[in-house]
Amino acid sequence: MGKKVLLFAEHFAPEATPSAVRPTKLAKFLTASGYSVTVVTKRRVLQTDELLRQDLKSCGRIYRAMPRGDLKAARPIRSKADDPGKGGNLFFRLLRAIRRTLSAIRAAWRNESFAKAFLSRLYAAAKDEESFDYLISTDPELSNHLAALEYKKTHPNVFWIADFCRFQDPTDPHLWNAYRRRLLKKVIRHCGVCTAADQNLKKALETLSKRSVLVRVIPQGYDPEDLMKELVRRFAAQEQDPNVFRILAVADERHDPDEWEPVFRAVSELIAERRMDREKLSFTIYGKSEDTAFCLETAEKFGLSPHVRDMGAQSRARFLAAQRSAQALIASAKDLEDFHSPLPLHLYEQILMQKPVIGIALGEGLDSELYQLIRECRLGFCYEQSEGAASFGALKKYLAESYLYYFTRAKELYEPNLKACARYAYGNLITLWKELLQDDSF
Repeated sequence: MGKKVLLFAEHFAPEATPSAVRPTKLAKFLTASGYSVTVVTKRRVLQTDELLRQDLKSCGRIYRAMPRGDLKAARPIRSKADDPGKGGNLFFRLLRAIRRTLSAIRAAWRNESFAKAFLSRLYAAAKDEESFDYLISTDPELSNHLAALEYKKTHPNVFWIADFCRFQDPTDPHLWNAYRRRLLKKVIRHCGVCTAADQNLKKALETLSKRSVLVRVIPQGYDPEDLMKELVRRFAAQEQDPNVFRILAVADERHDPDEWEPVFRAVSELIAERRMDREKLSFTIYGKSEDTAFCLETAEKFGLSPHVRDMGAQSRARFLAAQRSAQALIASAKDLEDFHSPLPLHLYEQILMQKPVIGIALGEGLDSELYQLIRECRLGFCYEQSEGAASFGALKKYLAESYLYYFTRAKELYEPNLKACARYAYGNLITLWKELLQDDSF
């Protein structure tokens, strides 16, 4: 029997959410490495990810709790009162403050409720079991870290790893973030080590902790087995169209129009220069309707809206199949002086696709983390907003060459660094987790 690992993960297989992927793969590959893994998660899920469901049999023992309260994650409540354009109106400012206060109270109650339910389920199912050797809590939900805090109080010898892959701005003054900030400081103070999904997240945690030695970077990754599953292969066969050059992107909650403009502008200019045929071109956009709306507005601005397929929010299996069938993939990240968005999960899955990746790095700095990863793995090209016209010209050239290669096979553009790409496979990333678990002397 291997060392025992307890994992608190509110989002876990088979739940259809990006936040469930990392803890599920962690449990799967720790179990494959000989650890005895016990997962505590919620019972009900709103939607099922068929690919993650197939991983369940390899994830160790799973205890599912039924917390009281709303299943939806606690996030700040938004309405028209939160419209920045209303900021000067005293009534809307007061209403916004009231809503955010109520949102913070609701978030605190929900997290406490879920944490108590997780612990009750664990103790009811494992009364006579000896203590665990290791404890891992995941984000983005604070309920996982709250449960871990309480478990650590009664089991002081357990080695606790607090894992972070998404992080809200710790300097935000609103009550919701004040609540998060206070709790996160407590988590950092009591855990053995923090893990962060990227360097920007590591810096944010260090800002709170003042103990940089306790923050280790373990990036997101990809699982090659996902691409080989029958469901993905069947969807991929349906997506094939040799007569169309398809560019695929994901719209998320960041709602930044600048994210889409460089690619649409470059394509529209290439069409005007007759270096691309608009009838052989297609943009495929995935995401919730409120997110894809920003992309559609930008496409319309450049006369490309008839060539945009808004696929909405689809299953991960269908999304992986679409990436596999596309000719170019877009990933973006924002790197501002006071805000750094995490690298998106689909960027790491794009490594697996062996297709050109076009990065869009927004912000004032050079050599962004997105740029560094694309360069390290030789995935394609990264446009950096800070370089202005020079970077835009290079983006336009890369798109033209990618289009030409697809229809003529004249020149191979995609020559990835396979050794660097392999580092991001979950089967290899698990080595970093095992190093932490084996060296618990922090």
